[in-house]
Amino acid sequence: MLQEKIEEIKQRLSLNNKELAYLLDVKMNELINTNEEKLLSRLTEIFEINTKDLHSNPLPKTLKITKNLDIKKYKNRVNAYNEIIKKNYSSKWKIYVLTKTKSKQKFTLSTLFRHKKTKNYTSEFTPSFLATTNNTRLLINFKKDTLIIQELAQNIDENTFIINNIKYKKANEINI
Repeated sequence: MLQEKIEEIKQRLSLNNKELAYLLDVKMNELINTNEEKLLSRLTEIFEINTKDLHSNPLPKTLKITKNLDIKKYKNRVNAYNEIIKKNYSSKWKIYVLTKTKSKQKFTLSTLFRHKKTKNYTSEFTPSFLATTNNTRLLINFKKDTLIIQELAQNIDENTFIINNIKYKKANEINI
C-alpha cells in the first residue's frame, strides 16, 4: 500500500527515485528497502500529509513539499537556490522565473522603503519558479532556509495564477 502511494507521488510530481530520495533525505536504496515506519515518518513530514491520508484513498488533490535546507554548505543563498534547481530539475523540465505580488494589494519599492520594518517584506524578494513537464506543473518557492514545492491544479493558468493570496506571473524561461 505504501509503495503504491510512493509511486503515485512520483508520477504526479514527475520524480524519479533519486529526486524523491533527495526530497526525503534518504539514500536511494533506503527508498525501496527501508523500514516502512521510517519512510512513513519522512513522507508525512515532507509532504505535510497525516498518516491516515497516506493509508486512505486518494492522496490530496494537490501535493505540497516542505524541505529544510542546509544553506551553510553553499557560498550564499543565491548559489544555494541555483544549485538546488539544477540538481532537482533535469533537462526534461522547463523552468520559468516567476514575478509575484500580493493579490489585491499594490506593492511598490516606495512602499517598502516607507515601511520601518523592511524585513517583513524580504520574502517578497525570494525567488519563485514554475517547473513544467508533461502534465506536471510545480510552484517552487524558497523562504529563507526552506524549499517549498507545490503541485498546481490542472485548471490553473500557468501564465498568471494566485496561490495563498500571492499573484504569480510567468516571466522568462531559464536554462539549467
